[in-house]
Amino acid sequence: MAAATQKQRPRHRARNPKRDTYIGLIVLAVGVLAFYLSLTKQIPFVGQGGRLVKAEFSEPNQIESGVTPVRVDGIDVGTVSSVNVQHGGRYGQVVMRITNGSIRLHSDASAQLKFRTLLGANFVVDLDPGSPSAPPLGPAGIPLSHTSVQSEWDDILRVFSGNTPASTRVDLKQLAAAVKAPQLGTVIDTLAPALAPVPAAFRALQGQDPGDLAGLVQSASRTVKTLGDAETSLQNLISGAGATVQATAAEAPALGRTLAEAPGALAATVSVAHSVEQTLPPLNTLIAALGPGATALGPAAAAADPAVHALRTVLNRTRPLLQSLRPAIAQLSAASGPGSTLVAELQPTVTRLNQQLIPWLQSNDSDLKRPIYTLIGPTFAALGSAASEYDDHAHVIHFPISPEADSATLVPCTLFVGAPSASQVANCASLNQILSIVLGGTASTGSARRGG
Repeated sequence: MAAATQKQRPRHRARNPKRDTYIGLIVLAVGVLAFYLSLTKQIPFVGQGGRLVKAEFSEPNQIESGVTPVRVDGIDVGTVSSVNVQHGGRYGQVVMRITNGSIRLHSDASAQLKFRTLLGANFVVDLDPGSPSAPPLGPAGIPLSHTSVQSEWDDILRVFSGNTPASTRVDLKQLAAAVKAPQLGTVIDTLAPALAPVPAAFRALQGQDPGDLAGLVQSASRTVKTLGDAETSLQNLISGAGATVQATAAEAPALGRTLAEAPGALAATVSVAHSVEQTLPPLNTLIAALGPGATALGPAAAAADPAVHALRTVLNRTRPLLQSLRPAIAQLSAASGPGSTLVAELQPTVTRLNQQLIPWLQSNDSDLKRPIYTLIGPTFAALGSAASEYDDHAHVIHFPISPEADSATLVPCTLFVGAPSASQVANCASLNQILSIVLGGTASTGSARRGG
């Protein structure tokens, strides 16, 4: 019986201190691992996965490696892996680890560093993958021209100089004191009737159709994003606006005079407009009267079109001639001065020719009873006939004249009145021979002719 009782008694395993230590270490390691996973959401000693994407940001001081998330349309797709800040924080290269495999980045991708919430605090990298039609993003990543950083209140106050930031803090403190003052209740009671239409106004702001307010917010977001991307252009616009305002202020007196004279100018403009309006009915009548003529002008213009084309061809062909005439016209222009002088000097001769010579040529000869100009032709014909003879040296002018007894060309032996003596005949023959030799003729032994 005792042996049976001893067999039924449960057997207890002896405690092993080493095993308890191991179990405690394992439980502690599991707790540390769970705590690490809750903070980093990564399994230690295992690759982080995903792919790395580079992006350049201005003023990346608000980006923290391993903490700042990367989102696409509000959904986390990765985390900032590292930040390389340069130039005193004014520039930095950010490496993002994209763990969502469905994200495809393109060459026109952009990134914006902005607040996670409306109240600011932590930042998030809002990633825009770009257009699907664009090429894939290269290894250089997203350039600085495609990134932007949301402006903070301190960035806005930074453009002011002096005590503006301190004054802003004082204003905020005074605003808080004014809100706590007992007079605020009185102000609210006073404003309550005036604020009655506000709910209706807010309902009107929601739009008429579902999604109007969301569309308005999206449009405002795109506008603000565009303004943030064009920070330099916005600064230039503000600077230009400041210069414009200064120029306007400098011309304030002139603008005042212009505004003072504007009513009179408007009145004159109204008067002119009335005058123009009165001319419209006659003008309409004239246009109506010109209508048939304009209609008939169409066929005439069509008929004249070939002539115009032909004339164009002629003008094109005459262009070289006109270009060649340019030097001649220039020379004629240079010769116009001497030519006008010559014409002025010829004026008396032309006047004498017109008033004296031409009337004399038209008059009748007293002997022949014929116009003198009809005698010029035969005279020159006789001269031409007289000069038609020539010898080895030159022309010999032979005038066919009737000799007379007292002609010098016949003295002393060509013609004698009466019967010449023998000595006269001999002398005439000798003289004729000498004259023939002197005048270039042939020596002859002709005798004297008798005249009756």
